[in-house]
Amino acid sequence: MRALGGEINHRLYTGRLVQGALNTRGAFVDLQTASKILLSQFRHRKAFPDVYCMACKAWTDKIAFKDAAWLQCKVCQDALHLISPVRRVVGQIGGSGDSHSKDGTLTLNLWNPNTMQPVVATIDTLEIIGGQDMDYNWAVNSVLGQLHNAHASDNRPMRVQLTGDPPLDLNTRRLLKLDSSS
Repeated sequence: MRALGGEINHRLYTGRLVQGALNTRGAFVDLQTASKILLSQFRHRKAFPDVYCMACKAWTDKIAFKDAAWLQCKVCQDALHLISPVRRVVGQIGGSGDSHSKDGTLTLNLWNPNTMQPVVATIDTLEIIGGQDMDYNWAVNSVLGQLHNAHASDNRPMRVQLTGDPPLDLNTRRLLKLDSSS
């Protein structure tokens, strides 16, 4: 097997991967799971840092143990639900409801209109799409609260995009910093 510019011993690498997973996560990873992770790693390592965990809706970290290195989710520390390449994540309120990825942009729905519950995710852009029969102010406030609580240490600015003229009151616009008079 060739990887990263040289020959590797699959059995040795898998063993180190299992050993590394045991030491960094504090839980045993069986050989079958480790092999599945290993095979996915070759695909994702070339794309790093553009790798995203769909289970936790979060970015990944690169972990090294001795001479082995792999990617894992920053939240769940797992490697089984990673997708790549993802260069940008757009969280939607009022969107179609289906997650999809196109040309490096992953689109996620952050509001469940049936349960009226926000979905926690690490995003780059919040897109609020008008035209749905819902309380946009409630949805935006709930989603922003979840994003703030889950990612309070993340100081990156989040871009806000309005599509289709969603009905937002003045307080919600100020919260989104869309109103220049605030």
